[in-house]
Amino acid sequence: MRQRILSLVRMGLRCVAPVLHRPGRVLLVPPSDMGSLGDQAMLDAVGGALVARGYALAILNADPTGARMALRQPADWIAAGPGWRGRLAAEGAVARAAAVGVIGADVIDGVYGPLRAVFRVGLVVGAEAIAATASGGRPGRGGRVFGCSISPTPAPAVIAAMRALAPGRVLTRDPVSRERLSGLLGSPVPLVADLAFLLVPELRAPAARAAADWVAVRRAAGGQVLAVNASGHTVGAIPGDGVAVHARLLGDWLAGDPARALLLLPHDLRPAPVGDLAPLAAVAAALAPTHPGRVHLLEPPFDAWDLKALVGLADAALTGRMHLAIAALGMGVPPLCLVYQGKFEGLMQHFALAGLLLAPDALEAEGAAALDRLFADLSGLRTAVAARLPAIRALSEANLDWLPPRA
Repeated sequence: MRQRILSLVRMGLRCVAPVLHRPGRVLLVPPSDMGSLGDQAMLDAVGGALVARGYALAILNADPTGARMALRQPADWIAAGPGWRGRLAAEGAVARAAAVGVIGADVIDGVYGPLRAVFRVGLVVGAEAIAATASGGRPGRGGRVFGCSISPTPAPAVIAAMRALAPGRVLTRDPVSRERLSGLLGSPVPLVADLAFLLVPELRAPAARAAADWVAVRRAAGGQVLAVNASGHTVGAIPGDGVAVHARLLGDWLAGDPARALLLLPHDLRPAPVGDLAPLAAVAAALAPTHPGRVHLLEPPFDAWDLKALVGLADAALTGRMHLAIAALGMGVPPLCLVYQGKFEGLMQHFALAGLLLAPDALEAEGAAALDRLFADLSGLRTAVAARLPAIRALSEANLDWLPPRA
């Protein structure tokens, strides 16, 4: 079935290419469904960069409910849900685009489902075929898999599909993933950085502006603010009651200095057990009565750009979501990361930072010491992040080097 889908995409798009190829519109393929603000951050960031280069946007919407992520750029949304009708809609959308960008993230290696990953790679194969046809058989600029992570166990069908692409069409977002994929494909793979480093921060949501005002009051009083994310992934990986472990650790941190405060930031609004809102609300309920005025939970609605702006107001962050770590680093704020996938290690290699990764099952025993080290070296860490940030932003922009600005 996987190979059949790939073959259909390639053959179908070759047939319609001469008629339907149009300049100026880029088709973006998000990594997953609604609710993940990391996905929203990547989509809005690359959309903003493309619009600034003179391109129009079309977005493939595979969510069967038809829900759409909020974006700050105008875009045409094309329904392409499950089933053969959705596949035909996707093929038609690719054929009508000048280029295709699949946001690879952590889904393109097939660990969350090889079928949809193979299909996404197939869309890039088809876009490349269109570009070659439109240019008289010469290699074109048709498509890329934007910055992705590769796990130690990618789906074999996905790697086989990637081999149908010309070299350089799959872009890895960290050094660990580049090494893995280069070995699997037998040729060097380009290194970029996550698209979300291009996200422009902005306080738009009323709840986010209120949270910023709360942080300003705490900082004006000379306090330290720790931004905290308790990911649904990591809470479940902590032995026993993961919420209680978070609450005890953070309660002890607050008790160490009456000027300390916590800004609780959900970065995935999907329902439990995946999302972040429920565990963070439980942490807030446990700590607020004993530390009045020192714990603030950001509650929806808000967007990825709000979160990036807010985490930039904190002194440091503790997070179980990689994209909140990216938002923090993008604002010059060092994050202590609870690691549930290898993609965190690659992210920290970009910044040449060591000692900011902690396994969830070590949080209870080692979390207090890790927080102490984080704040003891806060000035040095912030300096190190600031020094690396321009190079990392340039690597993020390298996702789009193959698409020159339009006149």
